[in-house]
Amino acid sequence: MKKILICTTFREFNGSSNDQIQRLFLSSLKNQTYNNWELIVTTFNEKNVENTLNQLSIHNKVFYSHNKSCRFSLTEVFENCISSIEETDKNIIIWTTCDVIFDNNFFENIIKNYSKNFCGTSHPHFIFDNIKNLEINKSLKQSLYDGIDTIFFDADIFLNIKNKKLINNYRFVNWGIFEHFLVAIGNISADSMINLWGVSNINKISNDRSLNNENSGFLTESWNNNYPVFMNFLNNNGLNKKYLDLFYCHRQFKIIAKKEYFLKFWLIYINYIFKKFFENIKKIIPLNIKIYIKNKLKS
Repeated sequence: MKKILICTTFREFNGSSNDQIQRLFLSSLKNQTYNNWELIVTTFNEKNVENTLNQLSIHNKVFYSHNKSCRFSLTEVFENCISSIEETDKNIIIWTTCDVIFDNNFFENIIKNYSKNFCGTSHPHFIFDNIKNLEINKSLKQSLYDGIDTIFFDADIFLNIKNKKLINNYRFVNWGIFEHFLVAIGNISADSMINLWGVSNINKISNDRSLNNENSGFLTESWNNNYPVFMNFLNNNGLNKKYLDLFYCHRQFKIIAKKEYFLKFWLIYINYIFKKFFENIKKIIPLNIKIYIKNKLKS
């Protein structure tokens, strides 16, 4: 019976809206129909994490980061989970943020669809502005270019020293680009990449970044730090730069229930195509107006 190792990091448990979202995430773990799992957590000086997990009877292993060079390191989060892998063919790794809610059968369907050296996700996510909208099931339109917040792997992939080195050698700090990196890792290392969308889905609740001082400057700085690392990784491994596009990342996964959800899924694709079309029109029209005015002035 395979054990699922769930790796993540938390914000503080301090009674805030983020605290409530994280508790819903933990409830979704406890409600899983497949129960052989362990939460592998890395903390970066956040308060009340281990105490809260123990109070909620969450089977956990907590690593305390001593990294002073950055506020967070998602590389370190993943490395700590890799260090927890047991002997061959024992584990599955799930990398995830803690602002998502899994369908109760999510883990069960990972196991049902297991194949050697596989990688997977469930995307696009159902996105909710807040907990209240989740409760009344008022979600935003599903988006193919929003983040992939959960990716799972056959843990044996990272018993391979080559794949383990890929994680160790390209280090990502704070937020941004790490999911692109993991999708590309899957493409390099996995024999198959599956998408559970429709069979088991993921609800994402928008967290309040302002509570953690994660303003636009912080996010921009994170992107600027991680971008050259990711580009170096792509160049060194002969990978397409399109991995910067989350729609391209999404397309690397094969929908396992495409026939059952064909119409519903293609409506999401059509919405994506139209949105991209009008975004491009908005870019082109101002440019044409500028050219027209410039030509008029010349004449």
